[in-house]
Amino acid sequence: MSWERKVRTGAVAASVLVLGIVLSRTNLAEIRRAFTSIHPVWVLWVLVLNALNTWIEAVRWKLILSAVKKRARLSSVLAGILVGVAGNTVLPLRLGDGARAYFVARKERVRLAGCFSTVVLDRAADVAFFLVLVVVTAFFFSLPPSVEYAGILIGGGLGVALVALIGLSAYRERNHAKAPRGIPGSWLSDQIAHFTEALSVLRNASILLPTGALSATSWAMRVAMTWAMFRAFHLDLPPAAAAVVLIFVNLGIAVVNSPANLGGFELAAVAAFKLLGLNTELGLSYAIALHIVEVVPMALAGALVLWLSGFKSAELLHPVSGDVAPQ
Repeated sequence: MSWERKVRTGAVAASVLVLGIVLSRTNLAEIRRAFTSIHPVWVLWVLVLNALNTWIEAVRWKLILSAVKKRARLSSVLAGILVGVAGNTVLPLRLGDGARAYFVARKERVRLAGCFSTVVLDRAADVAFFLVLVVVTAFFFSLPPSVEYAGILIGGGLGVALVALIGLSAYRERNHAKAPRGIPGSWLSDQIAHFTEALSVLRNASILLPTGALSATSWAMRVAMTWAMFRAFHLDLPPAAAAVVLIFVNLGIAVVNSPANLGGFELAAVAAFKLLGLNTELGLSYAIALHIVEVVPMALAGALVLWLSGFKSAELLHPVSGDVAPQ
């Protein structure tokens, strides 16, 4: 077992342990009372907003995917996102993202390396506007220094990654004609070329600007979902409080990337509730409800997509050649 896997395994185990300790010290009657008082209409709104946000994410990914497939079908892209959610529900380390790339590559007949690079760019856009959310929230709510430090680290890492990707894109354009063909080792150069093909969007304003707008809209939708769940628990809190919970949850699941984000999601939400001056029982009840409403319907939809498409779940985990889905 590699040191990285050991660290991840240890983090997941620690998260489950701490969550167990939190549960053992909570008043279960208070949790039960919080659940029985949930307002179902607001829960329905969370479901609707979650579905709408998934559609927005699909439109954004389709836009980025246009760099490698001009007219990819939105239905395939949306199905791929649902497959990714299902994959991340049962797999750690966000392996579901690889599953969604493979699914769409097969459906739309594009190179896997190129499709995977669009997933990387899609995630980068999401992280960039998460940082925007942190900065905007900091104007309305005093965030802990640890959150600000984490934001700086994430921003620095994203900046380095973007510089590297832009450099790769420029290198590809200068050396594309020189790429060796038909000789030993050319497969690797082909895969690098296919991967960097999508990076042209980083210098294409007609794609970059709407991608940013869609990312901002997606995070606004997530804040609305978090706030709507406040209302489901009869909490009269401002949108800034919802943004605080959303920031904590996303940092928590980034640190503890367990299957279905179990443990990290709940602990982070409880920490946010404590910061907002609310009790642990309410925070844990809220976190469990939001987690279920966000993940379960989309994961079931992803499993249904796999079943209807004839894909076997094991097939999505097998290493595949970049030549499996020629455009």
